[in-house]
Amino acid sequence: SPSNLYWLQPDAQGQMQVAGKMDIPVADFCIVGHPLYFFSSDYNMATQDYTIGYGIVNVKTHSVAARKLSGAPELAAVEMPYGLIVNPQHRDFYIMDAKNYVSSGELLHFLPDGTFDWRVSTGDIPAHAAFVYKK
Repeated sequence: SPSNLYWLQPDAQGQMQVAGKMDIPVADFCIVGHPLYFFSSDYNMATQDYTIGYGIVNVKTHSVAARKLSGAPELAAVEMPYGLIVNPQHRDFYIMDAKNYVSSGELLHFLPDGTFDWRVSTGDIPAHAAFVYKK
């Protein structure tokens, strides 16, 4: 089954049921408030290649708020996005590029408007991150 973005709602007994789907092959996402930031990775058997996409969905209205997060050439150059995290305080976001799964990956930082800011090399297959705040 191809990946998809579904939303759930409780039925009369309080059990969660599928209420709809967005027809977006989401590979990873991060929700901060009402926006759901995502990247999609759709594999085409005929061409044996991936189609990569990025966007933002409004989780209240179940509508695509922005199909592309950025027109930055750095985002288009990501070989295989494997992780995504959004800073809940500032709404800047990070994309983790697994490259070819055997060499070092990269962590790319983007400003809230989607403008590329900086990148750093990582270990193999970067996928997750966390924000740690000082009190």
